Amino acid sequence: MGLLTDFFVAKPEAITPEVVDAGPHGTFPTAQLKNVDVVKIATLEGIACEGQVGDAAARIPEATAEAEHGEAWVFPIAARLASRLAGADEGELKRIGEAWAKTEEFRLDGWGPRDVVEALTAIAALARNAQANGGGLFLWMCL
Repeated sequence: MGLLTDFFVAKPEAITPEVVDAGPHGTFPTAQLKNVDVVKIATLEGIACEGQVGDAAARIPEATAEAEHGEAWVFPIAARLASRLAGADEGELKRIGEAWAKTEEFRLDGWGPRDVVEALTAIAALARNAQANGGGLFLWMCL
């Protein structure tokens, strides 16, 4: 069983303990992905916003919420990354996604470039939704 990860759009105050416990699917616009953790998001931020992976560890966000059972968390996606993805066209997303697919984390998980680009496209659609509706982009993770 892998790490469950959902990207979702919400206003921070709408993220209730129930959402943290059970996940955002069915409550908020969501992209359900597996194994796209905070380390992968930190590398994505470096690639998309700085043109290189750089110091991914310095970009790992702190959880804004943790489930009572201690096995689920909500992390904010950096505003600069959400903005960059929201404004990226199809060609940019393909270029960013292909670079992201080359990272060790995706290679070790067996993701191909096409899979990564598809996941990135789904995340970018949520970023555009967040931008248009005044919400934030978040990552829910559950063991």
